[in-house]
Amino acid sequence: MPRPISLLAIIALLSACAGGREPAPLTGTLANPGLAGQRIMVFPVQAASSPEAATGELVFALENRRGTGSWVFPGELARSLERSPGLDVPLTGLPVGVFARAEVRRIGDPLYGILRRAASLNGATAALVPVAVTFRATSPEGPASMEVLAAVVDVATGRVVWLDRTEAPAESPGDAGGIPRAMDALARRLLPGG
Repeated sequence: MPRPISLLAIIALLSACAGGREPAPLTGTLANPGLAGQRIMVFPVQAASSPEAATGELVFALENRRGTGSWVFPGELARSLERSPGLDVPLTGLPVGVFARAEVRRIGDPLYGILRRAASLNGATAALVPVAVTFRATSPEGPASMEVLAAVVDVATGRVVWLDRTEAPAESPGDAGGIPRAMDALARRLLPGG
């Protein structure tokens, strides 16, 4: 009589046959989030002392880099959503708190549904979601800085293809150059060859 195969052996066998796991999102360092040739929605900065100004600086920084297919910036995104109010897609106040609390590999609803509905209007394949811009005071680890937490999400699957914190020097929370430097640093991380 054949011996029963243990559940662990079956799981190990299936894992080996599956050809490996789904790649983990890039966190901490960025080789390249694979943006070349894609249509990418850029959502407004969700949390900052001045979200509108931070969003404007991000758009400016991205417009001055090369290396991606095409951007759907917040202004264009807002205009397309105004023509389809029934989709109920907010651009601000998105449920992004989970990005600050954990390493997220895949997003679920309601954020996933919001990104999918927005993408249905413009053919986007990915979304750049700038979660927050915060000032970090001088600490034993380093000097004061402006920090941007941002995610790139594949809108078809909800997979987080990139999640990172990008820093730039800042003297104070009101440092007029802190946010522009931080957004330029983010654009350079996203598009290193641009």
